[in-house]
Amino acid sequence: MSKGVMMAEQRLTDRQALAELAAMAGRRRLVPLALLAAAASLTEGIGLLMLLPVAHLVAGDGTAELPAWLGWLAGISFPLLLLAVVGLVSLRGLIVFASNESRRNLGLELSRGFRRMAHGAMAGAEWRWLARQHSADHAAMIIGESDRAASLANDALQLASALVTLAMLTLAAVIISPLLTLALACFVVPVAAVMAMMRTRRAREGEAYWDAYSQLQRLLSDGIEHLRAARIAGAEAIVAREFADRSDRLAELERAYFRIGHRTQMLFQVAAAAMLAAGLYLALAVWSVPLALLLPFIVVAIRAVPLASTIHQSRRSWRYNVPALDRLLNHVREAGENRDAATGGEGRLPFTRAIELQGVTLHFEGRDRPALYRFELTVEAGSILGITGHSGAGKSSLADLLSGLLIPDRGSVTIDGMPLSGKARGRWRRQVGFVEQSPFFLDATIAENLAWGRDGVSDAELSGALQSAAAEFVFSLPLGLATPMGEGGRQFSGGELQRIALARALVAKPDLLILDEVTAALDTESSRAILDSIEVLRGQCTVLLLSHDREVLARADRVVSLGKVP
Repeated sequence: MSKGVMMAEQRLTDRQALAELAAMAGRRRLVPLALLAAAASLTEGIGLLMLLPVAHLVAGDGTAELPAWLGWLAGISFPLLLLAVVGLVSLRGLIVFASNESRRNLGLELSRGFRRMAHGAMAGAEWRWLARQHSADHAAMIIGESDRAASLANDALQLASALVTLAMLTLAAVIISPLLTLALACFVVPVAAVMAMMRTRRAREGEAYWDAYSQLQRLLSDGIEHLRAARIAGAEAIVAREFADRSDRLAELERAYFRIGHRTQMLFQVAAAAMLAAGLYLALAVWSVPLALLLPFIVVAIRAVPLASTIHQSRRSWRYNVPALDRLLNHVREAGENRDAATGGEGRLPFTRAIELQGVTLHFEGRDRPALYRFELTVEAGSILGITGHSGAGKSSLADLLSGLLIPDRGSVTIDGMPLSGKARGRWRRQVGFVEQSPFFLDATIAENLAWGRDGVSDAELSGALQSAAAEFVFSLPLGLATPMGEGGRQFSGGELQRIALARALVAKPDLLILDEVTAALDTESSRAILDSIEVLRGQCTVLLLSHDREVLARADRVVSLGKVP
């Protein structure tokens, strides 16, 4: 699914987002956090109310103006009253510390959970769907989107905590002075409306910023190979210009996004100062509120300003991050709808007679013509079969069918008469060795690459596979099997990489070995070594040669040209 499509399909509401987060977090984590937040808000409200008798004592008004429900504090000494306030504030500090730690741990757990969910969905998806995805989007989904989705929990908890605390302060303000509280509300409502409009605009800027970020990430996803290809083609200037254009676009959108936030913050601070000044003027000059009563109200108002800012910031962050959760869930859902049914299953499939394709039709989305149409083929066990044909004739698609990566839209693939479907496909894949023209390698040692996906492989088995693949040059390296291969195997030549890839395929002792253009772009010596290896494998396993090279096809028992009747 493209970014544009995912953004257009965004339908996740705030309530749905909260439900998803709650389900992911679990009641065991949320209940203690809710209790800590409530305790923090309650202690702050009580502490601020306790300032009222303190203010009366400081102002020298005695206890004459204390409300009746605070009269019991009249008998407490001033130092003891101050000590009680300090103790309550200290208790709140400990509660806030525990709340922050729990909230942080929850965010880390959610981030890890979202990453596992996204990676698991991608890893378990059908290959035909996976082949349509972009590698950069895959990486961004698992890393960037998962972190943004997890941060929603912090946004929600911070917002809820600030709202509850502000509610407690508002209640305290009403108790202290209903008139002043009403006056403050008259100033707050219009300012809040303006902030809401600016928040909506910033959410739109955030989406544009993310889209530009994704485009830049896609450009860089091919890494050094992209730079290498550009250098060979003399396209360095084009790459530099394209990167500069996308970087400039990203910087422009980022600047606009944060400018709105900074402007909003500035206006908020100005409005808060104006509201406080107006409230003080009305209290002192118009309503003649006693200073002992006004002092706690001022503390409440000053504390409410950063809380209101936190509410605004949390809400803004929530609106920015909700699309990330929406994209993540859409991606996971779509991957689940295209789940690979071949996972699981134990043991090897019997293969002593033949692989048969009967009436196979394979069609890819977005293409007018099928890759294969009513295709028939028999591959005898132990034979070497050559497959040739023009580019786009379906050679790679045929290899994916025979290896169990794809299932046909119509027709059947059978192994000794057993349909290659369901869990049988997963079992068969472990019996297939696949060597591509540009094989994938880990940034690890030769031994780790050879044993990738196989447990308990001994050095003797690795050495035997290297000998069968004519890759004895590994033994002459100073570190031997422990030699690092570098990113993508960059430390070795193309011929050496092909022989290492062939050895890796042979480690699994495959029943079917597929070699896809393995001699293309290789020098004569490397090609001859690969061809000699094919001869060694004759009779040991079934070999499928996909190639245009006549010398390679000459090693086959039979050659099938796609587009012609086999």
